[in-house]
Amino acid sequence: MACIAAKTKALITDNKYKFVFLGIFMIFSIISGSCLILSGDDIWWASITTLSEIYDNHIPNGRYFTNIITFFCCHCAPVRVIVYTVSLTGLFAAIAFLIGGNYKFKWLPFALAVLIMIFAQRPFLLQIINWTCGFTNYVISLLFTLIYFNYTKPVFDRTKPGGGIVKAVVFLVVGFLGALCIENMTIYNILFGIFVIVFSLVTVKKVTAANIAYLVGTAAGAVLMFSASNYNEIASGSDSIGLRRFEFAFDDIATKIYLEIIPFYACYFFMFHIIIAFSVLFIYNKKYRNESPKPKYAKLCVPIIIFYCIYSFVSVNVHELVVLSNAYKARAFECAFAFMYVISLLYMVYHLMDGPKRIMSMIYLVSTLIVTGQFIIISPINTRCFFADYIFWSLFALSLLAEAVYASKVRESSCIRNSAIVLVVSALGFISFFDISNKYVDNLRIGYIREQLDRKQNNVEFIKLPYSNFAFDSADIVGTDTDFIILDGETWNYDKAYYKYNGIDMSVFDRVRVNIDMMDYNLSKES
Repeated sequence: MACIAAKTKALITDNKYKFVFLGIFMIFSIISGSCLILSGDDIWWASITTLSEIYDNHIPNGRYFTNIITFFCCHCAPVRVIVYTVSLTGLFAAIAFLIGGNYKFKWLPFALAVLIMIFAQRPFLLQIINWTCGFTNYVISLLFTLIYFNYTKPVFDRTKPGGGIVKAVVFLVVGFLGALCIENMTIYNILFGIFVIVFSLVTVKKVTAANIAYLVGTAAGAVLMFSASNYNEIASGSDSIGLRRFEFAFDDIATKIYLEIIPFYACYFFMFHIIIAFSVLFIYNKKYRNESPKPKYAKLCVPIIIFYCIYSFVSVNVHELVVLSNAYKARAFECAFAFMYVISLLYMVYHLMDGPKRIMSMIYLVSTLIVTGQFIIISPINTRCFFADYIFWSLFALSLLAEAVYASKVRESSCIRNSAIVLVVSALGFISFFDISNKYVDNLRIGYIREQLDRKQNNVEFIKLPYSNFAFDSADIVGTDTDFIILDGETWNYDKAYYKYNGIDMSVFDRVRVNIDMMDYNLSKES
């Protein structure tokens, strides 16, 4: 017993900072789920009384698993908090475990994982974290994929992962449910499942039952997903839900690549390219400073990596490049530049990293191409479609950064640990503060609107959310023709749906709306 107690104490001591960061992630996830303001689409989900109504009347897609999760999240706040807590904390943990390795700083990958929240462009992340429909589809699908990634890590170290019937059943379920989330990840999961089996056969000459079960589950889920009749409608160009379609004409594909994919595929995530450039330079200097011969094409690849880092920063923060004669020439240059950048990264990673870390990093980089490349024939697409692309870029960049930190041979100290905790708490604390503030103001303005209607005022003062980039504010979309949902068999604009959902009388539209902020509201209450 004493031996077990000693081992348990040692385990807790070695991993206590992991638990600290996981605790911080969990608190943040609880706040995010609790303070969510339902968007117009979320209100539509909340208006549906039964799950069968979704498919009987609308047949939106084959995302059966996440549609069920979305339905319950929009109907029940406690369920939404639980889903957010498990999924978001799980995503942070899965990323941290993938970044980590046999390093001295066991807690460092957990500190680095939070950078996915810090470095994301807020309008982009808004469509994932602060929108129930986006969260369930994009976060949950990636969580299932990264769970399998963590299981397969030993394969890339030329060792066989643990097998057994229990794990086979678990990954059969993981593969099946993960295939019923979002289409591009379903296709990616099939390809990755095949790759793992082929890689295992070539390297260790064995495949576990769990590997086979995952592929079988994913394939079964894909068959179920794409059997939904709406995909046939999309393929035939007669989509009854929206303007979704496939485009196979060469000109259409080229235009889509130039105008919709290349601007968001890589350069949009400029902070990670800064990390990549720094890490490549540092590791290269450490490894080859006193060694010869150096990698043959390093003198070509390193400048490309540095220049792309600068280019992405300028494009996002200053202005994207424009050619005065023909805009497509600029896009063609961007496309070729992005291709050279990826090739340069693959070449440098091959020479700078070893063993499973090299293979995993190259997989992350190739994965960005696979999850994004599918969109060249699909329309329409928007920025949230690039969330998987963003996560794989973050895995690639943070893996390089972790390698650079450990290569520096800096000694672990309480100052470094405490600074990392302050960084994580500060970053997630600010985001949580913004979410809490928006939720508070949203609740306040609902009551204030009712109060003004009861007083029969000719005008209604409408309190705007203080942090508009941290909420989908349907009430701020005033009577547009393009934003609408179907409620009770009628077409409602998003702002009307917001008032209906929150029990506000429709006579609010008979009054003049005056937008105010919280400072104006507080001044009016004082006077």
